[in-house]
Amino acid sequence: MRLGDTIVGTVRPGNKSFALIGEVGLTGSTGFAVLRPIDQVWLEFVYLVATSESNIERLAHLADGAYPAVRPEVVVQENLVIPKKDIAQAFHKKIRPMFSKTLANRENAKLLAELRDSLLPKLLSGELSIPTASDAVELDA
Repeated sequence: MRLGDTIVGTVRPGNKSFALIGEVGLTGSTGFAVLRPIDQVWLEFVYLVATSESNIERLAHLADGAYPAVRPEVVVQENLVIPKKDIAQAFHKKIRPMFSKTLANRENAKLLAELRDSLLPKLLSGELSIPTASDAVELDA
């Protein structure tokens, strides 16, 4: 997968398994349709249309059988109006900062989880201790 791809789960699509790929070097499975915008201007548009409630409901309705799934090509068959490129560019310019912030927050959450996972065993074993609130106040005074 590539940075900026949208992936949508094709197995049990009603479970809402989808993501915007925000890092490089990831590998997907055959249980996802990978949607790659032809131009970065369309990145957010592709994600928002593919993961819209109406599209996910449509996919869930189309999934059938003991192993309810849809083919990847069905994921992109949503009826929609495609805006002119200048409108898409204006939309991209307005919404891109929100998507960038979301991806940055996701990366920060990952780093904080790694920090927690490395510190927690040391706290539990007593190798590391945290001063009490009263000690912290005394240190600041």
